[in-house]
Amino acid sequence: MLRGIALGAICAMLLAGGVARAQEGITVTGNPDRPERKEILKALTRGIARKEEDGQLARFDDNLCIVVSGFSGPYNDVVAGRMADDAISAGLHVEKPGCRPNVVLLITDNVSQELRYLGRDGGPAASVGLLDKDLRDLAEGPGPAYVVTMTELRSRDGNHLGGGRPPVMIVNDSSIINPPTRHDIVGVLVALESSAAMGKSLRQLADYAALRAMARLKDSTMTMGEPSILTLFQDKAPVAELSAYDRAYLKGLYRGSAAMTGRAQMHEIVAQAVRSTAP
Repeated sequence: MLRGIALGAICAMLLAGGVARAQEGITVTGNPDRPERKEILKALTRGIARKEEDGQLARFDDNLCIVVSGFSGPYNDVVAGRMADDAISAGLHVEKPGCRPNVVLLITDNVSQELRYLGRDGGPAASVGLLDKDLRDLAEGPGPAYVVTMTELRSRDGNHLGGGRPPVMIVNDSSIINPPTRHDIVGVLVALESSAAMGKSLRQLADYAALRAMARLKDSTMTMGEPSILTLFQDKAPVAELSAYDRAYLKGLYRGSAAMTGRAQMHEIVAQAVRSTAP
């Protein structure tokens, strides 16, 4: 920005006759080697987004049904309500209590034990399609946050894969722009160790869980170049809620068709981030 303003001012002076030498007392500041902000945000987004095999970014299309467990008193509902607000802000719809859960947040002292309990027949984890193997792999994660995201391949219009042999997927129309299929998130389990949650606010925990549930991301322990709730368990002074970049990521992800190419999805996210995080 500063470089553009300076060049514009110089051109204006030359067109008007200019000056023979630079005036004393004027100091030009800035770092000419700093990459454009858009490129920085693009690199950051590429670094955290977990792409599917075809390059697309998975996202929810179904309404969310959020269940929270592990807090005392009424705080489960408080956290679930905050997560619902985050989802609505991103453009998703949220079901009322009593629905079949597809987003489960668990706070527990013993993650491995609780995951086995949740995976029992009829348990919340089973309701979102998690298999025993998924739960075992999750329990072996690095912590303190464990996330399993279940996805399903659907047609561009949302049709499910048929049960025939071989399975058939119906695509109602063709397009030379958007791919014929998309990847839908159909269930997410977020498990947090209670010891790591100590000292964190309910808003921080809810926002962290909401972002990890609504967007399929890489390891949350990676270094971030922008303020982000993803560093909640790393930073000594983490952000108090979803940052401008976090919200931009979600809004960009859920903007437009779910069947856009991965390149188009990344463009939407970066465009939202550029508008929302201007320094």
